[in-house]
Amino acid sequence: MLVNGLFTVVDAYFLGVYVGKDAIIAVTLMFPLYMMLVALSTLVSNGFSSIYARRIGAGDRAEAQAVFVSALQLSLLACLGLIVGFSAFAPQLSIWVANGSETLAVLGRGYMAILIFCSPLVFVLAINTDALRAEGLLPAMVAITLLSAILNIIFDWLFVVQMHWGVEGSAYGTVLSQVCSFSAILAYRALSRSGPRWSVMTVVPRCWPELLALGAPFSLGYIGPVTIGGCDPVRPSGLGWRPL
Repeated sequence: MLVNGLFTVVDAYFLGVYVGKDAIIAVTLMFPLYMMLVALSTLVSNGFSSIYARRIGAGDRAEAQAVFVSALQLSLLACLGLIVGFSAFAPQLSIWVANGSETLAVLGRGYMAILIFCSPLVFVLAINTDALRAEGLLPAMVAITLLSAILNIIFDWLFVVQMHWGVEGSAYGTVLSQVCSFSAILAYRALSRSGPRWSVMTVVPRCWPELLALGAPFSLGYIGPVTIGGCDPVRPSGLGWRPL
């Protein structure tokens, strides 16, 4: 949770210091939507890791492979829903979150659009990271997780400070750091010749109910604080999310 939240905190820091108040307000207002994205990815990945670990522990590699493929397919289906929903409701949603401010809505929408359209990467990375954990490869999992957070800082500095890409630069920094982390996982798997195979030709929906049921408790840890909050009307002190 700390690492996932750190991405947006780092984005907000660089935008606030090097871009301006509108940029940091826009990203801060989008933080609940970003956490919803993280919550959905953990919904799939945590349920997957529980089932996958038990199949690995039982020595049933064939069933573990089926669970891996099933989780990937469910992730892609969830991402498709996110992309379609965002494409349909992004203008109205961003205006509502920004409490009617067109400037903040445009900045926030541009930031979230990059993250939403690249959401398959977030989901697939989460599944592969949890697969490492389930297999007991904790050093590799920790190294890759920290690598993603550190690279996000470096890319934010490059895109926001040096190249002046603004809000979009911070989003691209997040995505590129995740691309590098996923590439590191693929390289590790290739060198160690371990892990499940990438095969999504056959749809395996039978694992989805158990996967969602097991992942729901952890996912609600992200969704809960977001859903009990509301967008506070504009006050002299500014914009913010306030508990109802």
